[in-house]
Amino acid sequence: MEAMVPMSTPTRREQTRPRLDNGQSTGLSVEIRGLSKSYAASLGASTTAIEDLSITMQPGTINCIIGPSGCGKTTLLNLVAGFEKASRGQLLVDGRQVDGAGSDRVVVFQDVQGSLMPWLTAQRNVEFGLKVAGVSKRERAERAREALALVGLPEARDKFVFELSGGMQQRVQIARALVLQPGILLMDEPFGALDYLTRSLLQEQLQDLHERTGATILFVTHDIGEAALLGDFVYVMGTRGQLTRCIEIVSERPRKVTDRHIVEVVEEMTDLILDPISHVPQSANRTRAQEAGAA
Repeated sequence: MEAMVPMSTPTRREQTRPRLDNGQSTGLSVEIRGLSKSYAASLGASTTAIEDLSITMQPGTINCIIGPSGCGKTTLLNLVAGFEKASRGQLLVDGRQVDGAGSDRVVVFQDVQGSLMPWLTAQRNVEFGLKVAGVSKRERAERAREALALVGLPEARDKFVFELSGGMQQRVQIARALVLQPGILLMDEPFGALDYLTRSLLQEQLQDLHERTGATILFVTHDIGEAALLGDFVYVMGTRGQLTRCIEIVSERPRKVTDRHIVEVVEEMTDLILDPISHVPQSANRTRAQEAGAA
């Protein structure tokens, strides 16, 4: 693992805004050991989405996954969520094998309009998961109000989804995830469809929310700058779902895209993605050498 360490020492801002779970960390670890995922193709062939992937995500960290289209980013998120099963390898959450979806993992999607229920108010949307879980009406109303306040929407609770802007709708979706107090928040390009200013605002708010909730975040993105800005660790994926590099970003928050260290990380990740041939994992190099020798 390559660590990118800046000159400054990371510090934590004192938080005075609302916190979930009494301010205690709810983050869970994720261990991925030799994970592979293949899909059946025509004529009995198969397509490899992820190959021999090994990653350890520490509790309470933001872990960004980045790479070219088709490199297995969303497949990895679906595997951690329990929506799909791996072809080989192990996937552990908090030391337990993932055998399906669970309440300890919640997904925030890019398609917010397809995720929220337009016939319900923001408050009712946030309450929905708690209602399904059998939480009392009084408790779920209180927890939903707290979650909406946490994402900066205390005045929007009685508004319907269609009355909210795209950025506000995404914050409602995040509140609906946070109200369940998950150990792991899975985010699949959640800000990709938003305009630059709204995206920048939500990136800043996500860093703040992370400090106040302590959840482990797995954040899939195609935006290199976004990954460098948000991530404690950035995993750069290459072809066939292999890990090209893990970059640890030890930098004081809040961060800015113009920070010297962030600019350096962006340049490194750009090089890794644009020139993948010279950064192929060693395991892949050995396999290619063996194939060449056999030929």
